[in-house]
Amino acid sequence: MRYFLKLLYLCKSLLNWQVFDLRVFPAYRQQKLTALYIREVDSWVYARESNIFSSSLYNHNPDDAWFVFFTDDTLWFRPLFGAVNTLAATSQSLLGLLRLPFDGGREVKIGVRGVLTSLPELAFLIFVRVVILILLNLKKVIL
Repeated sequence: MRYFLKLLYLCKSLLNWQVFDLRVFPAYRQQKLTALYIREVDSWVYARESNIFSSSLYNHNPDDAWFVFFTDDTLWFRPLFGAVNTLAATSQSLLGLLRLPFDGGREVKIGVRGVLTSLPELAFLIFVRVVILILLNLKKVIL
């Protein structure tokens, strides 16, 4: 839902205001990835940093839902990675059902949040990014 609201606000801003400069501030992980891509071979960095098992940038947080792949730096593999991440979070939710009497539903809650986060990766976020790119290009053409 938050992605939709961000997209809605961006569309409204671009269409209603005269935007002279649009800046994107990359997340911490993206900044570190950029530095790695400069220093190392791109394919090795991508292979290593695309998943949580070999990533040198990811530190596990106990509140993170289970996931396998980072989907913020890929477009073509995003649906596949999203499907794997959805499966991982679903597994966490199912395991959470077994642990329900012991953890008060904490694991189920985290797993469900992971599923809800990963499901949109299958299609919606690709759509959002494509729409943003189209709007940015239309704005350039109009000006």
